[in-house]
Amino acid sequence: MNQPNPQLISQPRIRLAVFLLFVAAPFSDGYAAEEGRELNSLLGMDLGQLLNLQVSTASRHAERYSSTPGTLLVVSRQQIRERGYRTLAELLADMPSVDVQNLSDGTSNNRVAVRGVVGNNKLLILQDGVRISSPTGDPIALMDNFPLYHVRQVEVVYGPASALYGADAFTGVVNLITDMDTASGSEITLEGGEFGHRYSHFNLIKPVGENARLQFGGHWREDDNADLSKSYPELFSTLRAGDSYRQPTASRSLNARLDWSDSASLGWNHSRYSAPTSIGAKPDGVLYSAGAEYITQLDTLWGEWRWHLDDALSGRVSLDWSQHETDPNSEFVNAYTNFEHSGYKYSRNQRWHIEPQLTWERSGQRVIAGLNLEWFDAQPKTANLPHPYDQGGPFYYPNSDNKLAIEIFRQRYQNKGAYVQYSGELGERTLLHLGVRYDSNSVYGASVTPRAGINYTIGTGMVLKYLYGESFLAPSPFFAYENWGGFNAGSPAPLTSYYFHVPNTNLQPERLNSHELRLIYTPTADLELNAGLYRLHAQDIIYRTDTPSVVSGFVPGGTIYWTAYNDNIGVLDAVGIDLGFDYTLQGSGWKTRYFGNASYTDGELSGLAQNVPLPFVSRGKVNLGLTHTLKNTWQITPKLRWVSNAQGPVDNGRVSIPGHTVVDLYARWLGIGKKTDLFLRVDNLLDRRYYSVGDGGSGGFTGSPQEPRRITLGVTIGF
Repeated sequence: MNQPNPQLISQPRIRLAVFLLFVAAPFSDGYAAEEGRELNSLLGMDLGQLLNLQVSTASRHAERYSSTPGTLLVVSRQQIRERGYRTLAELLADMPSVDVQNLSDGTSNNRVAVRGVVGNNKLLILQDGVRISSPTGDPIALMDNFPLYHVRQVEVVYGPASALYGADAFTGVVNLITDMDTASGSEITLEGGEFGHRYSHFNLIKPVGENARLQFGGHWREDDNADLSKSYPELFSTLRAGDSYRQPTASRSLNARLDWSDSASLGWNHSRYSAPTSIGAKPDGVLYSAGAEYITQLDTLWGEWRWHLDDALSGRVSLDWSQHETDPNSEFVNAYTNFEHSGYKYSRNQRWHIEPQLTWERSGQRVIAGLNLEWFDAQPKTANLPHPYDQGGPFYYPNSDNKLAIEIFRQRYQNKGAYVQYSGELGERTLLHLGVRYDSNSVYGASVTPRAGINYTIGTGMVLKYLYGESFLAPSPFFAYENWGGFNAGSPAPLTSYYFHVPNTNLQPERLNSHELRLIYTPTADLELNAGLYRLHAQDIIYRTDTPSVVSGFVPGGTIYWTAYNDNIGVLDAVGIDLGFDYTLQGSGWKTRYFGNASYTDGELSGLAQNVPLPFVSRGKVNLGLTHTLKNTWQITPKLRWVSNAQGPVDNGRVSIPGHTVVDLYARWLGIGKKTDLFLRVDNLLDRRYYSVGDGGSGGFTGSPQEPRRITLGVTIGF
């Protein structure tokens, strides 16, 4: 492939533009007294209140931010509004030690790595403490299917959290906390812009009677996306005859929550996301205009009941059902399907879950104990079907003259778990955390995951934390049963295939342990500093590799010459450091909030033919930004993101993708009417050409091209 040009990110004018953006804003004059409505985008606590902020994700119980074990970062509603975050992917891209590789995969679109460990399925996504990511741990897109229009705060827990949450809490946990405060107000947003971008959302927060509150909202987005063949003509010179570059995406969601006093809650979450299966693929191996797309839908229903037996003892029980389904019209049209519509996919995975929990708390001591019961029904992603699944079977491999049947797999299993957590004060300055969880899976057996930590208050506003934790990730049916391939047209009997990806039902859980130190320092109400060190070790990492010997008879009646599968082949070691700050200046004419972080991650993946650097990961990363508010009328937020060279996928050994610098701009005109704001969004302000880490191999870009500058305009109307 044509390699990216590193010189594109080293031009002096980038430095000049960034300098102007970051130093000019604070010197505006005039800051009038606040009048009329206090907008939601300006509501939020000052930094001096941060250590007392109430959070719940790190310990599954409400506690002060300063009391949480390990690393937990919080993004408030105020910050979401000021920085223009619409989706979880946009927020994660600004977090330290997180790599988001966009346009890198034909089924999940992006790949996310946390602290050097890649895998969208390794980061557990919750909403109000309830799992809303794939119920069986399939790798899914972390894109528009996780919107933020209804969120009060996002809590991001770094590191293994299986001691609390079991499987899938491998590299961390993200919890989206719904805003139920009627003072926040209801709103409608409309946005449109370049490359056929159309977006809207609505959010309603209303009291229901005297003791209940209802939140109901939804979003809709369609996007034609930029024509990358025009922005990167050298990469698309091999477009097939009659083909043209088109990669539209679409998403929608609905979300509802009903609270009765403090005793009960009911919730519903629905999301749907579609993207072309040609994303990240080279032009000679796919048809971009074929209309082939991957469409997934996530649904979750949940309820929780809470009670207090006395001043010290409280309890809750939660029930939820979730389903992740691939639409039967999802398909690939590429070289494996002979560029015909014969690569249809389908999957459906369900989970039923019940969890009772008791909490005892008195005199600075707290014990949490709970049970976890889960039942799963999984129909993993199929091989390439000749027609949509809902049209009925039997199904035969294309080019087999209806002689070679496609096997449809199904797996039912259950998981039982129990956990206990202790937090207790040891004197005035020290807080101890201890916890352990036991899980028994009907397929993969038993797992024990402990964690232990200590918080020490050095002085006023300064807390030092240490945490050791372990996690495990049971292989999802997706990885155990993944299979695809095709047979050669016109081949004599027996029908032959050059390549097949075959199932591996002997996969074992991936395991991780980590040590980390975290220092939080808030010397004044206007300044927060934090720093962290971590070291992690993971084993039995799952990657695609060739089978030890060719599984030539995987399809009875056919002959296969080369086979690969998913296997536990890797040991991963990583060390890292991250630094962050948040600083507010204000005067008689302006208010400016500076924020930023820097992180460094290094390590390698061993156990392969050769040791390789951490795949899909950049060693260095810097995020800088500011929000400048003028007269409670204007807000402007420029952001800069710099990442160093990123390592290519395992299959490409030590291939490195050049780093890049991207500047984004978000500006908001506040209160042009009684309850109306206008906003401007400019992504990739300097119109850079840059690349993410792609899938590589013969069919995919190793360096996947990213979008040029994009400008959008929007309006938010409150009611």
